[in-house]
Amino acid sequence: MILTNLAKAVREQNWFAVALEFVIVIAGVVIGFQITQWNDARTDRARADEYLSRIEEETYRNFDRAIDRVIAWRWQAEAGERALEYIRTGSVPQDDAWRLVVDFNYVGDVNQFRSELSTFEELRSSGRLNLIRNSSIRSFLMQYAGAANSNVFRLGTSRRDDYRESVRQRTPPRIYMHIKRACTFLAPDSDATAIRDCAPPDGVSDEAIVTLLETYRADTQLVDELRAATNALGEAAYGYTQLVRYFEPVINQMREELGMELVDEVSVRLGATAE
Repeated sequence: MILTNLAKAVREQNWFAVALEFVIVIAGVVIGFQITQWNDARTDRARADEYLSRIEEETYRNFDRAIDRVIAWRWQAEAGERALEYIRTGSVPQDDAWRLVVDFNYVGDVNQFRSELSTFEELRSSGRLNLIRNSSIRSFLMQYAGAANSNVFRLGTSRRDDYRESVRQRTPPRIYMHIKRACTFLAPDSDATAIRDCAPPDGVSDEAIVTLLETYRADTQLVDELRAATNALGEAAYGYTQLVRYFEPVINQMREELGMELVDEVSVRLGATAE
């Protein structure tokens, strides 16, 4: 229709009509291009919000797991301190010999932190990191991914692995498996292990328990590895406490952009000072 009108206007040398048709054509192209841009921008915003929501979920899960690990590592470090106090003094509080055996074994329990970064890696590999508009969130994710791919998240694990293997070798299988089954458990709403009050296995005498403690205390390799593992647990708990302090404000930035409720979990779950 426009081309027909334009051809007619040219034949009739109606230059005003020619100019008007050109203006209509150009305006149509510009408006069409603008609509396409608006649609693309709206699609990008929707996609960005979807990715940000997924990243917030993954980051919060990492944050939640890290807090669980800090709590568990603090418990394990406390168990290690009790065991080291026995090593130092040779004194067993009344009716506490079995609890010390549990402490020696709990220090070697596995409470490893594993990070989830699938959405971030998807964005990075596809070259779409710019969909995350907030530069501070983007910077955090890049730094966090770099740390996760290094040895930062394996603070002291080799020392704990060495100790776990040593104490397992020196503990009678019946006692070791009883501790695993009856004395350790997954803490509520967590996948980190904790210890609870439990009785020794049937048929294991008080004398046998004291003898086992004396065996631990006399083993210089085990004592050295216990000390190293306890220190490593303390270092890991401290290091991850700093990590979750860094996590929380970034998660809240994401939640603010998504219109979600903000979190305040470091002080609640790790104590007011979070140290």
